[in-house]
Amino acid sequence: MTRVAAAARGIPAITHRVAHRVVAAACTELVPPLGTDQFYNGEAVASAGVGGTLEPAGFSGDEVAAAVERLLTESSFRAAAGALRREIAAMPHPRDVLPTIMDVARRAA
Repeated sequence: MTRVAAAARGIPAITHRVAHRVVAAACTELVPPLGTDQFYNGEAVASAGVGGTLEPAGFSGDEVAAAVERLLTESSFRAAAGALRREIAAMPHPRDVLPTIMDVARRAA
């Protein structure tokens, strides 16, 4: 099952990276950062209230289970993901803003 399919069923995703399509589909995420921008992405998920992160220095299966249990039982995560989904849905489509971006880039060059 893909993360987007899981999101449609309300199943939280456990991912090593933030899947923007999953967030847009109103799915909560658990992000155990391992490197690169994953630390920032995990903090962004936690700050938005749509999920959580784990300490990368090492986490046990029990810690993962507890974090997933929290994502499944605390409705605040689903509510925040839903609010974020509505915010993203209200944004203009990229094709609608591309002419403005191109105009600004031409004038800046």
